[in-house]
Amino acid sequence: MRWFEDIEIGKPSQAGPYLVTEAEIVEFARRWDPRPHHTDPAAAERTPFRGLVASGAHTISIYFRLLYELSQVQQEPLAAIAGLGFEVKLPAPVRPGDRLTLTAEPIEKRDSESNPRAGIARTRGVLTNQDGRVVLEVVATGLFARRPE
Repeated sequence: MRWFEDIEIGKPSQAGPYLVTEAEIVEFARRWDPRPHHTDPAAAERTPFRGLVASGAHTISIYFRLLYELSQVQQEPLAAIAGLGFEVKLPAPVRPGDRLTLTAEPIEKRDSESNPRAGIARTRGVLTNQDGRVVLEVVATGLFARRPE
């Protein structure tokens, strides 16, 4: 187990790449965000996107999947207690065939004022496609357990 004390500010980690397929975009959107630019390639050509794109919810889901894979690579799960919030930006669309890579970097941590057995950390996560274009930026705030005495 990795504890709050083990979080290193400024130490980036990477996961991926994750291949986004047209079938996955359409399947996700049909269930969760059934707009034509996510579900119908022909109709999507007539939108400002000029082609099929993944929904924002789908892109965020890929972020969480890669974050999970990152924890598996590190082989020691982080003692997360709760997510406290997310700031999300989607500066560019995700398209079929994109290969997404996550870079996650702790940017800040502090003691919890209400729980002496925990600390609060903020992490910046960035998803980039195969061309290095940023498709998602997240600043996540979480509550993490301290190492038991």
